[in-house]
Amino acid sequence: MRFSVRFLLTVFCFGISLAVFARKPATTNKDNLTIVAFGNSITATRKTVNQVFAQRLPHLLSQKGVSATVINAGIPGSHTGRQTDHNLFKIRHALDRFESDVLAKQPDLTIIGFGINDAHIDKDGPNGPSRIPLEKYRENLSYMIESLQKQGSKIILTVPNPLGQKYPAYQNERLQGYVNTIREFARKYRTGLVDNNQAFRAYQTRTGVSFDSLMLDGVHPNDKGHELIAENMANEVVRVVGHKVNPDDKKLVLQLNPGPDNPRNSEGDFVTLKDGRILFIYSRFTGKSASDFASASLVGRYSSDGGKTWTTEDVPIVRNEGNMNVMSVSLLRLKDGRIALFYARKNSMHDCIPMMRISTDEAKTWSEATPVITDRKEYFVLNNNRVIQLESGRILVPVALHESPVDPVFNERRFNERGRPFCYYSDDLGKSWKRSEEIANPDNVVLQEPGLIQLNNNQTMMIIRTDAGVQYAAYSTDQGASWSPAKPTDIVSPVSPATIARIPKTGDLLMVWNNNDMKEGNPIKGRRTPMNIAVSKDEGKTWTHVKTIEADPDGWYCYTAIHFVGKKDILLSYCAGNRPKGTGLSVTNVTRLSLDWIYGKKK
Repeated sequence: MRFSVRFLLTVFCFGISLAVFARKPATTNKDNLTIVAFGNSITATRKTVNQVFAQRLPHLLSQKGVSATVINAGIPGSHTGRQTDHNLFKIRHALDRFESDVLAKQPDLTIIGFGINDAHIDKDGPNGPSRIPLEKYRENLSYMIESLQKQGSKIILTVPNPLGQKYPAYQNERLQGYVNTIREFARKYRTGLVDNNQAFRAYQTRTGVSFDSLMLDGVHPNDKGHELIAENMANEVVRVVGHKVNPDDKKLVLQLNPGPDNPRNSEGDFVTLKDGRILFIYSRFTGKSASDFASASLVGRYSSDGGKTWTTEDVPIVRNEGNMNVMSVSLLRLKDGRIALFYARKNSMHDCIPMMRISTDEAKTWSEATPVITDRKEYFVLNNNRVIQLESGRILVPVALHESPVDPVFNERRFNERGRPFCYYSDDLGKSWKRSEEIANPDNVVLQEPGLIQLNNNQTMMIIRTDAGVQYAAYSTDQGASWSPAKPTDIVSPVSPATIARIPKTGDLLMVWNNNDMKEGNPIKGRRTPMNIAVSKDEGKTWTHVKTIEADPDGWYCYTAIHFVGKKDILLSYCAGNRPKGTGLSVTNVTRLSLDWIYGKKK
């Protein structure tokens, strides 16, 4: 989500044919680099490596302000030729799949990384033939470079890493001719270059530790080796595409990490006070558990400079008045000037009700809590940053009812994942509430955590998290009293909520979600990563200016709050933990974004 010139990065390396983020959400994306990693087993994902360099690249680039989709098109054992040239491995080699796996993707930038399999000698010692003779390798590599440049793709060539001590010296001696060719071609064709051979040797010289420590088996990099490759690759991508980093375009301004007696900080929302300060209220968990059913209260932090810096101490807002917790904050500046605070008061697995408090003194004090739902006691999920007020003054609170009967086997209530979406609405500023019709679910998918946005055609859109691989949507033409059946959108997504808001300056819609499909073969299938942002100029029909906010494959990004600061900037709060470390929902980030960066405008 951050580039005004479109490049396709094709990586010619070593790997398995795999699209990291395959299906695009009805977008015309000129701001996001398409990167194809094309190569052999050094590019391919491996079970013995947590993240290969191609998987690390989107996250590293996002930190540099460059949004990129990386398509990993590596196949183990692959060389630059065809299967008919050398068929030890019954696979499609580079030229067998160059058109389908690379040219057809119309890459903005291509990373090419072949050589180790081409140079390898299978028999007859140092005098034996390479799998692909050097002259044929030069011919194959020239063809791919020239074809890509003719198509308009920028290119980064990658030099293979050296072979480890387990391999006889003559293998590295033979490889050297292929290494020299890549360096020569980078100069000849004026491509980018990432020299892994030099980098691995430099590591050994610098540290005194053998470069074998960067490899699993003397040829394939381990996580440490891939980390080194990815760092160098990210820097070269930025250089090749000519991107100049503006630190104000995307900056992490607050990170709330867990600590002693504080296992989780999550699900907050913002409000701008009349004195110009911004208040951020979030759920602070206490005790030892970070579960949704553990103890939590609501606390706040303040910013006096548009969200650039924040106070360091938590200010109590609402104590834990539930038998379990209070969490999931929505803040709303009402049309009469008061501030409304909504949150979930959770007492049990069958008693979770949205509550409302009002402040008449700019969040210094709050009224007593009143329930939004009084017609039944059950478990209603209200996400953070979800409550809206329509132009008419009607307040809409989107909820999902989760009925969890006692499990006869375990003789206890177990949370029922299947939600039933409703809206509760008030025409008297929260004094009384009515329930809408239930949103029909003709596809019988799992519906959860609805959100709302008022459209310009007198409709209200409800965006709904599902288990179907896409977000679903329902529409109301009577201000939330009744709704069309929930239907699938083109917005690909894991089981994770999306958040949509209207940009005051342009009137366009802004969406934050996980642009990650559920297709088989996707190495991050089902994970709440990456976290992306996009703009719609046609009321949610299509989405453009797609950019990446976070892209760590191990990250867990969700429960976003969107807040506009003046006419030029945006604050996003979101959970940003690490899945393998078990902190997925425990960490909250607040990131400040420039609207110019989102729209791809140069300053």
